[in-house]
Amino acid sequence: MGTTKNEIENLKKQLSEANKTIEEQNKMIKDLKKKLNQVNVFSNNTINYKNNINELQNIINQKNLKIQELQMQMNNQISSVGTNFVSVNDIMTVNFVSGDKNLSFAVPCVKNNTFAEVEEKLYKKFPEYRETNNSFIAEGKQVLRFKTIEENNIGSGLPVILIIPS
Repeated sequence: MGTTKNEIENLKKQLSEANKTIEEQNKMIKDLKKKLNQVNVFSNNTINYKNNINELQNIINQKNLKIQELQMQMNNQISSVGTNFVSVNDIMTVNFVSGDKNLSFAVPCVKNNTFAEVEEKLYKKFPEYRETNNSFIAEGKQVLRFKTIEENNIGSGLPVILIIPS
């Protein structure tokens, strides 16, 4: 028995509908793969961002540790010269000028210390600069050695230059 013309037409119609369904499903699979790739790219970018954030956090942590270490060194240096100050406002910067050398050193700014006492603290750290005819200069004026910081009108944080003859 042969297949009738109607049956053939019906099979062709079913085949056409099946092909349309396959095309739609292939398109859906393609779209889903594209979305999956986008999700993977986003996920990878998120991982990269998280890694970058972690790296930056590590750098910040290292810098914080370095700051703490420097603060401890500063506190140790200050305590080694016999004071309890920790505020930068209570520090006086002394710049050594000797020939071709320039050095800076922070010392506690205690108002009732004389500059002879400041000098002694400096020479504990830099004994090679001990001279009898050194002179301190602050704001362009010579500072008197045996007057106090307050009597010399030197405020906290004011840079002072110690001139050391060559």
